[in-house]
Amino acid sequence: MTTSADIPRGLTRKREGTRPYEEISGRQHALDAHDLNPTSVPILKILCSTTGRLAEESGLRDKINLGFEFKTYLDRAVALQPSSFELLHMRGRFTYQVANLSFLERLAARAIGTLPQVSLEAALKDLLEAEQLRPGVTENRLYIGRVLHAKGDYAEARKWLTEAASATCDDDESVEREHIAAARNLLLNRVYQR
Repeated sequence: MTTSADIPRGLTRKREGTRPYEEISGRQHALDAHDLNPTSVPILKILCSTTGRLAEESGLRDKINLGFEFKTYLDRAVALQPSSFELLHMRGRFTYQVANLSFLERLAARAIGTLPQVSLEAALKDLLEAEQLRPGVTENRLYIGRVLHAKGDYAEARKWLTEAASATCDDDESVEREHIAAARNLLLNRVYQR
């Protein structure tokens, strides 16, 4: 018999080429585990992760609904473990993404529910706290750079993006390579060419 403790271990195995139906299946396993143990932080983290990844692959309406769900699970997890690197990073990334919604995306989100009050400053605070807990994580440094870029603090953004862009990874770390490439691409912006 599968217990709630077994489900997260099975979900955390990284696979190349994850498809949306695999995300749906993984999310369903996390939801089932959450029903068995609603205060388990590892399960909530996986539920946040699978819900967030599914939202990124979805159309606007589903993306918004899944975003609201993600925020609910994230708030529960943060209440239980406020100094978790993963949770601070997820909250900082979510806050950054909501702060950067287009006018039409904001309008659509407001039609479905209440948008959380967010700011780039709050996103930066969470991401910097995450950096203190686990220095050197490329994705976190990339998002710090993105937030600073969005704030117009290009000198500071360049420092963080350069750190992310100069990271190294093994050939089998495709996600890490994507973060490095994203940092390098952002550094090609003309504001960094001066």
